[in-house]
Amino acid sequence: MKNTIIITLSFLFCLNIMAAPENMSSFPIVEEVSFTNQGTVISGSLVLPNTTSLCPAIIIIDGSGKTQRKMEYAREIAKKGVAVLTYDKRGVGKSGGKYKGRRNASFENLNLLAGDAVAGIEILTTHEKIDKQRIGIWAGSQAGWIAPLAASISSNISFMVLLSSPSVPVSQEMRYSKLTNNDPEFLENHTPEQIESELGKKSIFQLFQSDFNPLPYLEKIDMPVLWIYGEKDRSIPVSTCINILNNLKKDNFQIKTYPDSGHSLRFLKGK
Repeated sequence: MKNTIIITLSFLFCLNIMAAPENMSSFPIVEEVSFTNQGTVISGSLVLPNTTSLCPAIIIIDGSGKTQRKMEYAREIAKKGVAVLTYDKRGVGKSGGKYKGRRNASFENLNLLAGDAVAGIEILTTHEKIDKQRIGIWAGSQAGWIAPLAASISSNISFMVLLSSPSVPVSQEMRYSKLTNNDPEFLENHTPEQIESELGKKSIFQLFQSDFNPLPYLEKIDMPVLWIYGEKDRSIPVSTCINILNNLKKDNFQIKTYPDSGHSLRFLKGK
C-alpha cells in the first residue's frame, strides 16, 4: 500500500498538483458526508489534512466486490497533504441502493457507478478546504472502466491515478481471467502476442451481455493519467492493456510497471 501511495504522491508533485501545506498536523480531520445519485444516498468519509491551506483532493473509486470505504488509505494520503473522499459502494455498508454483483460489468452498471463517483466529486468542488482546480480520481481494477466514464461526465476532474486498470473490453478481461484461472502457468507459457491472439477470439459473454469497451472514452481524455501495473497480473492482460495505451500516443499518459507484482500490486519492486 505504501509504495502505491508514494508513487501517487510523486506523480502529483511532478504535475505541480501537490505542495506541502503549511502548518500541517499529522492528525487528519474526518468528516462524514453523503451524496445522491439517481435517488440513492451514498455514504462516505472525507479525510482532510489538518491545515489551513487549500488542499488537492482525490476520490477513491473501488473495483468489484462489496467494498466499503478505505480509511487506512485515506488517512495515509491525507497525512501527506491530499484530501481523500472514500465511500461505501452502493448497496454496501451505510450506502443505500442495491449491490448488483461482483462480476456485473455491463455498461448500465458501470455508468451507474460512474454517476456515484461524479456525485462525490461535486461534494469536493464545494468544500471550503479543497482547491476545486486540483481534484482527481484514484481507482483500481474494475474501477479502471468506471473512471473514464466519470471523466466523460464531469469537467471537474484534473488528473487520474489508475491501478491495475483494464484498457481492454470487458469480454477480453473476462476471457483472460478464465484462461489464467484454468491454467496457472498460462501467463508464463504464452508470449504477449499469443495472449493478444487468444483475447481476440469471440466469447460466450459477448452473446449475452453488452461488451463495454473503454477505448472511445480513453481517446478523449486530455488530463494527466498515471497507470500502475503488476506484470504478473492474472486478472487483466497487462501487456495488451499497455499496447492499447501506447497506441493512443498520448503524452498525458504515464505507465509504471512492476515485474514481480500481480493484480494487488504487492511485493513491488520498481522497473
